[in-house]
Amino acid sequence: MRYGSQVIAFIMISRRKIISRSLDNLDVIGTHAEEEEDVWYDKEKLFRDHLNEVLAKWEQIDDEIWAKIIIFEKNRRVAKAYARSSVISINGSKHGFDGVRIGLNGFDNPMRDSETKVIKKSIGDGFKIKMDDIGNIYVKRYGKSAVYIHNTSNSSEETVLGADILQIPNMTLTPGTSAKLFDMRKFTTNINREYGRIYPESKRLERQCLSAISLVKTNNNLINCPLWILVINVVAMDMLKNRLQTLSKTVDASAGRLSQTQTTTSGSEDPYSTIESQVGLIYPTTAASDESNNSNSYSSSKGKRHSSYNMGSYMDENLYKSNTEYDIYNQSVPIMTQRSSKTAQQRKKQDDPYYCGLLARIPNFIKTII
Repeated sequence: MRYGSQVIAFIMISRRKIISRSLDNLDVIGTHAEEEEDVWYDKEKLFRDHLNEVLAKWEQIDDEIWAKIIIFEKNRRVAKAYARSSVISINGSKHGFDGVRIGLNGFDNPMRDSETKVIKKSIGDGFKIKMDDIGNIYVKRYGKSAVYIHNTSNSSEETVLGADILQIPNMTLTPGTSAKLFDMRKFTTNINREYGRIYPESKRLERQCLSAISLVKTNNNLINCPLWILVINVVAMDMLKNRLQTLSKTVDASAGRLSQTQTTTSGSEDPYSTIESQVGLIYPTTAASDESNNSNSYSSSKGKRHSSYNMGSYMDENLYKSNTEYDIYNQSVPIMTQRSSKTAQQRKKQDDPYYCGLLARIPNFIKTII
């Protein structure tokens, strides 16, 4: 179109081309995300994914496992293992994982940056974590390099960290001093408090089953720490699952009694009176009910999980046989032999050393390179 000496050209916009380009970008983003399977960019999603991972494999986890330990270098997961031994040492050795210790320099990461490489050289003797007979988890620093505790709960929520840790400046552990990383009494109190609320949330309690520890250097944003450990308290998760199942059954039974009572009550009584006012019980929210249903799908009924273990029977060399199918960085992994058919039946789930606390797993991106 011409106005005087000027020529104005109309640029046509194709809606279909815009949509097509957008879809192409989505495809690229999707491929990128799939390639980085063991990388997280959001701390909340990282926590939720790892909790769900434990729940999804609940039936495969041996009953004497008390924790799952995941090793991170910043926002990248480099290894994970289940803890059976009541005491686990985490240090700077190259042992990988052998059931009782985790040598952090025994795991490869081709994506490791220069900062993390320096940090890993300074780990030293690291620290130990231990679960006692009633489900408390203690942490004790042994090395010269700093060990920091991170609060995984939101600032407005209850925590299960021990009072001794909360009083330490910057929650930096003192060498040679044991501190309570997970307070079972607090957790029990928090469960009762949560389900005393009008709208309880099980996910808030699940989050309390997480503990985070960084080594040598810390950062306000956990996923920016060069080297850190996430500990999932499987005993606490088991307790919470059982509480949800019990609560669900109690609610169902109470609702049945209430319906019978309502048929005999006079018309003057309030037909909309709540369950809690009559039987002292709070209904779980939809979220809590969904969580309970999910728990039932993962496990119909799991036995009581132990907090104290006798590692003597597991560490007897005569009870093990080598199996080249499972190899931890040039180490032969011990596999429990079958001493009797009865013992084999009792421990039939112990067919995978990973779920029995004997083997660490590494991400696929590392396997393809090494």
